[in-house]
Amino acid sequence: MFSTRIPENLMATVKKKKIRTNPRKKPTQDRAQATVDALMQATAHILAQEGYDRASTNRIAQAAGVSIGSLYQYFPSKEALVAALVERMLDEECAMLEPRLKDAVGAKLETLVRELIGLMIANYA
Repeated sequence: MFSTRIPENLMATVKKKKIRTNPRKKPTQDRAQATVDALMQATAHILAQEGYDRASTNRIAQAAGVSIGSLYQYFPSKEALVAALVERMLDEECAMLEPRLKDAVGAKLETLVRELIGLMIANYA
């Protein structure tokens, strides 16, 4: 994966300012899903390359090759894009770990911990 360089105090800032982090709507057509996917990839790229503070909705839309209006159809803010990206990454992590955890039911704790650590290292290497 990648380092997103998201500030540790981001969630406190979002809660304090009451910034909306939920997506406005979910894509229903393939074309709309492709737009959201491009926005997620652009968000990840900008966060990894430039950091959270330099990311903006305009930069993300430009990097994704979509209009700012298209971005705002799905995400009300930069924080909503980051929240969606984090959620997507967590979903991917869970999808990767779940089958392995099912296979490890009944294993010793030491074996389970070693397996999880190995999977996480492989995923982030």
